Formats: sequence, C-alpha cells, structure tokens
Amino acid sequence: MTATGPSDDPAVRGVETVRIRGRHVVAYDAVRAGHVVVEGGEVVFRGDRILHAGGPYDGRVDREIDARTQLVIPGLVDAHALMDVGVHLLLWDRERDPGYRPRSFVEGSERAFTPERTRDGAEAMLSMLVRSGVTTFCGVNAMVFKRWHDEPWESELYADVANGLGLRAYLSHHFRASVPIVDDATATTLVDERRGFAGLERNVAFVQRAQRGDFGPRIHGLLFPYTQDTVTPDLLRATRAAADALGVGWRMHFAQSVAEVEGTLARHGRTPVEHLDDLGVLGRDVMLTHCLHGRGHAGGNGLSDDELAILARSGTNVGHTPWIYLWGGRVLDAFGRYRRAGINVAIGTDTYPGDMIQEMRMASLMGKVAERSPTAVTAADVFDAATLGGARFLGREDIGRLAPGAKADIVLVREDTATFAPTLDPIRSLVYYASIRDVSTVFVDGRPIMEDGVIPGVDEVELSGRMGALVVDVADLLVAWDARGRDLDARFGPSYPSVQKVSTIDDVP
Repeated sequence: MTATGPSDDPAVRGVETVRIRGRHVVAYDAVRAGHVVVEGGEVVFRGDRILHAGGPYDGRVDREIDARTQLVIPGLVDAHALMDVGVHLLLWDRERDPGYRPRSFVEGSERAFTPERTRDGAEAMLSMLVRSGVTTFCGVNAMVFKRWHDEPWESELYADVANGLGLRAYLSHHFRASVPIVDDATATTLVDERRGFAGLERNVAFVQRAQRGDFGPRIHGLLFPYTQDTVTPDLLRATRAAADALGVGWRMHFAQSVAEVEGTLARHGRTPVEHLDDLGVLGRDVMLTHCLHGRGHAGGNGLSDDELAILARSGTNVGHTPWIYLWGGRVLDAFGRYRRAGINVAIGTDTYPGDMIQEMRMASLMGKVAERSPTAVTAADVFDAATLGGARFLGREDIGRLAPGAKADIVLVREDTATFAPTLDPIRSLVYYASIRDVSTVFVDGRPIMEDGVIPGVDEVELSGRMGALVVDVADLLVAWDARGRDLDARFGPSYPSVQKVSTIDDVP
C-alpha cells in the first residue's frame, strides 16, 4: 500500500480516498445494465461510497491497495442466510423426519436455548458469511425450536452480532398461526391465529425500531410470515397491508414440499402460487424462498408454466438455496427456466457453513442437471443472482454492484491459489473452482471487516468449539423430543461404527 497525499476536497477532508488495483475488476456497466470484467481494473472509494469502478483512475488518492493478483467483485447478497444452528447439520444421509416438537413443549414455557447459546450459533453462522464474501444478508432462523414466533430478544441479538461483524442485515421477527407437533394422536398441528397476529405485531415493532435507527444504519427490517402452510389468509392479507404501510418487503418459506402443495389444494382448492395470487399479496417486494413445487411440469412436481407466469407478471422474487436441497435429494425445476420466464432469482445459503461460493456452484450445476444441458445455467447467471438478484428484491441499486455512487461493499478474491483454477475467465474460475479460503478481504461501507483472511475479534478455533458443543445440545434435545423413542445412534448414528478395538484377520474364527 502506498499513500499519495490527502484529499483536496474540503467536504471530505479527513476521509480517505482509497484506490484498489485489481487483476480483474467486475464493474457494473450502466449502458449494458449488467456486470463487465475489466482486466487490470481499479476501484476507488471515499468513505462508504464508490467513486470509480473500471479502467485507470486519474484522480488523486490517499491510499492504494495492491490487489493485482486478485479478483475484485461486489459484495455478495445472501437472500436467505441461516443465523442459528438448525437441524441440517444432523440430517445428511438420513430420511427427512416428519416433525420434531412435542405438544408439551408448544403448550409450555420452557426455552429450548438460552440467549448465550443462540449467540454462539449466530457468531459462527454469520462469520462464515463474511468468509465467503457476503456483505448484505437477509436473515432467517429455524423455528424447529420455537412455538408461534421468535423469542422477543432474538432479532435484537442477531442485529448486535451482525453489527459486531460489520455486516449489512435485513432481519425479522418470524411468526406463524399454526405449529406442527409429533406426539399427539388427535392432532398434527396446533392452530391459534391470535398468536400469529401477535407475532406480526412484534415483527412490525422491530421494523419500526430499525427504521428509527435503533440498531444502527446497516440494520434493516423485513416482515416474515414463516411458511405458507402455517399462516392463514387473513394473516397474509394483514402482512401485505403492514408491508405497504411500512414501505418494506416480506419473505416466507414457500412450496417446500409436495405435502405443502397437497395441503393447500385441500384447504383452498389452489396451489400455493395460485393461492397467494388469489389473495392479492404478491409483488416486487415479496421473496418466496424455495418455491419448488406446484401443479407439475414435464412429468415432475415442479411449478407449471402458468404458475411461473403468475410470479413473473407480479414481479415476485424467488429465493434459491440449492445446497440444502441436496440432502433431501431434491432439485429446483429449474433455475434457468425461472429466469427465462422473467422471474428475478436470488441465491441464499440457508445452512452451515454459509458459503455463497458453494451456493453459486451448486445453483449452476444443479440447473444444468435439471435441464440436461451444459448451457442451461451459466456462471454469469448465478453470479448475477448472488449480487443483483438479492439487491433487486431489496429495492437497492447501491449494493451488489461496483459503480459510482454504490456502497463501498467490495470483496477481494485471490487468483494466485491452486484452487482458483485458470479458466481464462475469472467468473468461471470463481464459480466452478474457487474455495471460501480464496476470499482474502471484505469491505462493507468502505471499512474492512476481514483482511487477509482474518476477521477482527473472531477466534476460529474457539468458535468452532462452541459450535460443536451447540450441535451436541441440538442433537440431545431432538432425541429427548423423539416421538418414536429413538436414541442418539438410531437418530443420528455415525457413517461408520465407532469402536475401541479394530479387528484383524486373526480375530475371525
């Protein structure tokens, strides 16, 4: 790094003007309305805003960052980032369990996890987002261990952790009107619309606090009715009205299973997409995460062309989380098909680790498999979804791109590693070959929140230990709740037997 003298502009005196010289810079071209790659490009920022992104910059700068072995990209926008430890870590190679929580828990008052344990999970989950180049995320937490809505302290806790790491966050107080249970022969769900509306009120209150700036300038609020099949029509209409009044968007888990589609058809005579269209709640400020199943397509159980047309016509966004679908042997049908229909698709992580590089890779590969075509989904398609897609849903033209006036959310990725394979195209190298460890430096609002792979204040070994202990607690709780009385090995047994003595051929009788 080399300094070149202070700024001459009195309005910004004392604020550094910084130039990053990259090997490749992914800049946003306003005429093309998309990303372009500039070899030997430069990005210049002052404070929290970008002044220049493209070729050589001829103005004065105060400091220079030599990144001529690195790819310079906009900060990634994670449209569905899991902030706590859900059950996904335990479910690989296991059949999907139909449910978790007993009726006694739902009707009781005991808390599954303390704020301290929740913070352990949040610090681990969100620090992984930083490592993968995420600068803005839309948070979600698992309702497996909840009743009708989040604990009153949760959203503020997540805001505090996000602020501590320097991330930009869109947070919610999740709510629903019904809760699935597993141990009651007379019911599979408990329904209480009053509690759903109480959760909406808490979500509205959190959004209003965020709008007042109670949590700082980088913390924003969204509404989040948790899943389509656990909220009533009246609660959805009220959510739509509240979003309009607040001027914010809303999100939900949507069309995640064939059972959800069948249940919606039984209750309303319509598929989930058709049902929300009938209610008049869709729009450009809505993110439907997953959106896997509908009336069927090409012999499968995906969304029909008519359902895609409804989403496209309304401008509704789809959140795609490809990695987590894999543990259940599922695939979206299909990423490329949704985009060709005119639907804005954003990418989220929804599991641990929150690795957006991995998610981009899986989105492209699974999209190719779904349509049996090597060109069905390209590296550029998924990079757009991981940057511009999430920004579009949030209604922001100042994130997910490197352009004058945009936020100085900038990520440096090493191109001089063995994993960043030389493909002649840095975007293909990033999507198909790069590792999370190739991400070296992350800026949010012009401030480095990770430098040379180090996140200030985060001890990765110590955090890993806390995360491991938390996963054990999760497993123990799920075993205690198991309606079939299965023990730990029966529920979450190891891939290979755990033994004290290894047999040899001499032990064979």
